[in-house]
Amino acid sequence: MICEEQGQVVGFFTYHLTGEIAIISNNAVDPECGLKGIGQQMYQAALTHFRNLKIKVVKVTTGLNEAHAPARRAYERAGFSIKNESVTYFIKI
Repeated sequence: MICEEQGQVVGFFTYHLTGEIAIISNNAVDPECGLKGIGQQMYQAALTHFRNLKIKVVKVTTGLNEAHAPARRAYERAGFSIKNESVTYFIKI
């Protein structure tokens, strides 16, 4: 799904459905658009869409690093409140 203002794309998100769970994947708001609240508008539209589909749970995952702090705040403002913090390990081979 995309978020447009005056014909310009200012945000987007992708998702997939697994039974009664919607999983929001890639999502972003254009920091250059100069508009406030686009992320919240986008998440509220997504939640309305999922409610209309009779989805019971919506999941979104983000990083615990400082670069993802704005995303975590945005999700919490949108109403996401159940956390499951974890660590993912990687190895270069």
